[in-house]
Amino acid sequence: MIEALSAVPSPELALRLYLQCAEAANGCDLEYVAYEFFTQVFVLYEEEIACLLLLELQSPSDCNSSDNWGSPEDECI
Repeated sequence: MIEALSAVPSPELALRLYLQCAEAANGCDLEYVAYEFFTQVFVLYEEEIACLLLLELQSPSDCNSSDNWGSPEDECI
């Protein structure tokens, strides 16, 4: 189930589904399952926020040369 939700094309929808599954698992006293869903919520949230911040950068930093790093757009797509 957790792996299936990772294929949802919309991050916002996936986040909501993970939260609903975590709540349902918690309500059934399935602490380990709820923990796994909450972990995915935080991972998804962190990845989406990080990508948004990277893409919103106005000017590249001096250490972000193409020799050392891929473009943020490539990493976030």
